[in-house]
Amino acid sequence: MDSAETRHGGLTARWLIRLRALPMVVLAVLALRNTDQPAVLWTCLVAAVLIMATNLGLHAWLRRSGEVPAGAVVAALAVDVAWLTALLGLTGGDANPFAATYTVVVVLAALSVPAWGAATLLGLSVVAYASLFYWAPAELHGHDHAAMRGHVWGMFLAYVATAGGLTVAVERIRRRSEETSRRLAAVRAREARQERVAALATLAAGASHELSTPLSTILVVTRELELRLESDVDLEDLALIREELLRCGEVLGQLSAGAGEGRGESPRDVALSALVDGALQGVARAPTVESIAPDVRIRVPVDLVSQALRRLVDNAWQAGASTVRLGAECVDDAVRFAVRDDGRGMSAEVRSQVGEPFFTTRQAEGGRGLGLFFVRSLAHQLGGHLDIESTPGAGSSVSLVLPSEVGAP
Repeated sequence: MDSAETRHGGLTARWLIRLRALPMVVLAVLALRNTDQPAVLWTCLVAAVLIMATNLGLHAWLRRSGEVPAGAVVAALAVDVAWLTALLGLTGGDANPFAATYTVVVVLAALSVPAWGAATLLGLSVVAYASLFYWAPAELHGHDHAAMRGHVWGMFLAYVATAGGLTVAVERIRRRSEETSRRLAAVRAREARQERVAALATLAAGASHELSTPLSTILVVTRELELRLESDVDLEDLALIREELLRCGEVLGQLSAGAGEGRGESPRDVALSALVDGALQGVARAPTVESIAPDVRIRVPVDLVSQALRRLVDNAWQAGASTVRLGAECVDDAVRFAVRDDGRGMSAEVRSQVGEPFFTTRQAEGGRGLGLFFVRSLAHQLGGHLDIESTPGAGSSVSLVLPSEVGAP
């Protein structure tokens, strides 16, 4: 977890510091409105200093060690109970409507410290509130209309302050929970994909091992038969058999590559422009390469990434494109390769299935649905991702995003 977001429950230490800074505004207003009451004025000033000092201490602790101990958070909130009790006693005693503010401190404790800390602060706030009945009892039968109206307004403001504080805290927790759920779902999806890749790799390796020998034997026999037969029909049939055997071998090879064969390649430093140039060597129809900074260097498995780029370019041409553009750029700590074409494009339904093994829209043209599966698998293995944007009839844009410095696969 990021050191700036250390937490002991649902509320991060950084957000607790921010929330504790809010009462300083209220204290400043109270101090200005009670300059004729030295006790209230000085209590407000001391409370503001205590909040600032403890917040600075929590922030320094966070920056120094990356985490704030639960005891330090409990101590800071205990300080809040202390100054709040003193201020309530001087501005209404046990009848002060702002006594509801104790609730905010208790909720913050429940959201930011373990159960023992929350229980400690709950007990401390109960004792502090009860103490008001003894050292600051209010006169219950001496209120005139103006005093009662002020009390009612105080109850309203207490509600606003309490409800506002709770809303901020709970909303923060809700967003944290949703973010955690999204991250967990992404991790589970990635694990599921990796399991599928591993299963397919095992299947491909087994199939290749078991079928390579009999396929090679059949291929040799067909060649010998071609030398013996004289009938053109028989020769055509044998040629078809040989063609299909070669196709089976090609499928097995693509399946092995698509399942991750070659993941043992070590990353090495390479200029971004040199990587793109090398990837396009031997491509039947080269795309238009957009301007790429020649001095930008990255560290990736060069052969695997080159193979992935060639597959993206081939897919773009096979989608009926008349123009294909290839660009590459470094963004922060990642490198983005973008292949854009003006081909047929894809519907949302097709785009949701693209990258699945053996899913293809080009069955009549001999497509096997392993090209994008290989690229997506490679992206996930290297800690990146594949983004696909497409509009039917208006072409597609496929972006391969990888870390600019890839660790050893």
